[in-house]
Amino acid sequence: MKKTALKKFKEIECKACSAPCKSGKAGLCPSCASKKAAEKRAQAKKDKKRRDRTEGNITLDRLIQACHAAIKRIYPLQCHGHQSPIPLERGVKTTQACHFVNSTFYAHKFNPKNILPGCSYCNHTDQSHTWRLGDWIDFYWGEGTAANLRETKQETLKLNQLQRNALFNMFRDETLDRVQTYDFYEKIIKGENTVYHRSTKTPRNPKTDNT
Repeated sequence: MKKTALKKFKEIECKACSAPCKSGKAGLCPSCASKKAAEKRAQAKKDKKRRDRTEGNITLDRLIQACHAAIKRIYPLQCHGHQSPIPLERGVKTTQACHFVNSTFYAHKFNPKNILPGCSYCNHTDQSHTWRLGDWIDFYWGEGTAANLRETKQETLKLNQLQRNALFNMFRDETLDRVQTYDFYEKIIKGENTVYHRSTKTPRNPKTDNT
């Protein structure tokens, strides 16, 4: 068996901070090498954001924001995690989008059936809110919907860039109601629609008894 010679490191001074160190990290000490690597990763992230913006590609963060904004629009703006629903205020940090099946399961991360408006306390502190979300999901979408979401949470969902772009435009369309939003969502993730053109129509005001 051939023996591999051990690499010999020289005692040098760091090129950046002049601290004594060993060679092998491009002339840098461990601290400076780690800092340079972090700066390189941060720059790569900035370059990707700039490239995505130039090419019109929607990032995951922007898609999440658009999805959560749509949820607060298509459902009644109340906390669905409290035992007695309380009204929520639009545009504040305490008004959030709560996932029934945890968002770490990518299969339902953007599923309009799986997300309801809720308060920050329920979303981050009170875990008992989850079963209440399930009751509301069955109320909105029919008995057994919540159970189906739990059973299918392990399914694989991979979104390409075209699907991300289409979902973003769909979630930004204020003319869609709850059912229409889910119908388009399902078509996009199944690959039936890979392009969605947001409507330019003015959203209709909700009907009242006087109109």
